[in-house]
Amino acid sequence: MIRLATPLDAQQLLLLNEEFNGKGVVTLDIIKERLENNKCEIIVVSEENGVVVGFVCAQVMISFCYSKTYAGITEVFVTKEHRRKGYASKMIEFMHAYCKENFCVENFQLFTGRNNRKAKRLYKSLGYRRDSATLMRKSK
Repeated sequence: MIRLATPLDAQQLLLLNEEFNGKGVVTLDIIKERLENNKCEIIVVSEENGVVVGFVCAQVMISFCYSKTYAGITEVFVTKEHRRKGYASKMIEFMHAYCKENFCVENFQLFTGRNNRKAKRLYKSLGYRRDSATLMRKSK
C-alpha cells in the first residue's frame, strides 16, 4: 500500500533511515516532531503486510519570485529485498499526484548521484530529464 506517512510510522522510518543514511543521523524524537509539524515536507511510504519497506520525501517550494509552485524530491529509498518491484515508481507517482492536488505543483525536480545508473533509469522512466543546473554546496 502506498500512502502518506504518519507519526505512527516514526519507529519504522528511523530504522529505514539508519539503513539509508547511517545510524545517529537523526533521532526518533526528531522524526516524530517533523512528521507532526513540518508542513512543507511530504513523506510517502510503501507498506507491505504492516511493514514500511520504503519512503520518498519531497519539499514543496513556494516563492514570491515565481507564480508556479514546485517540489523537490529529496530522498528515495526502498529496502534491498523490496527493490525492483515497482515500489519507488509507485511512491513517486503518488507524490506527484498528491503535490499537484494539494499544492498545485506543476514542476518537480530531484538530484541523484552522478554514477547512480539504476536511479537515473527509474527517474527517466517517470519523465525526468537531465538539466543543465549545477549543484553547489557550502558547509559551515
